[in-house]
Amino acid sequence: MTFIWYLIAAFAEIAGCFAFWAWARLDKSALWLIGSAVILLPQRG
Repeated sequence: MTFIWYLIAAFAEIAGCFAFWAWARLDKSALWLIGSAVILLPQRG
């Protein structure tokens, strides 16, 4: 079960970083930043 949580956390981190990168490099809308924050901020703990 722990392995599944690691996979979920890894996928979420990659998705959150990609959302920030897409906003910064691909000129996506600021909504991508909101998605990035929603994904990454819960993982700070």
